[in-house]
Amino acid sequence: MGDTGLDEEPDTQSGIRAITEVLIDRGAINYDSLLLARTCCRCGRLLFDADAMDIADRDTYRVVVRTPDARMYVLWGSEMMTARCSCSCFQAIVVYGPVLIGKDGYAAFTIIELNGLSRTMTCRLRDMRQLGDEPADVGRWIRDETAHSISEAARRTARNALEVVSDDWSGSRYSSGWISL
Repeated sequence: MGDTGLDEEPDTQSGIRAITEVLIDRGAINYDSLLLARTCCRCGRLLFDADAMDIADRDTYRVVVRTPDARMYVLWGSEMMTARCSCSCFQAIVVYGPVLIGKDGYAAFTIIELNGLSRTMTCRLRDMRQLGDEPADVGRWIRDETAHSISEAARRTARNALEVVSDDWSGSRYSSGWISL
């Protein structure tokens, strides 16, 4: 996968890891670049079977791109996908944009690996049950915790991506690097 960090294997203690990539195509929007968002973060295979949905609350999902000349552009989350790869990796993918600003195309995506989240939530639920503090609606608790974790991962990696793009404008692909939550 190259120099973006997608092939690195960080330590995952918290249950979730995430990365945001910003793509800038001088001269047009290159929709083929967004195929990178549909690749497994573990094995690199293209994910054909993904469930996609539009993002209703776009304010929650955004990436700010700041160029070295101090111009800032906001890419709003446009869709979220969830996919399970044949290598057993389970991930959520948030796509931002694409938009054409002037003659340049901007897009971004956040990949959030969720494999460890289910283990973490299972342990938390078991502990809550032992303490007699089980949520009244376990299904809702799982949905809320998952949504919060995805939102937090997207927010934190997007902030890192902003700093990377504003520092270097020589390339067309920028990465926040992997973070663990």
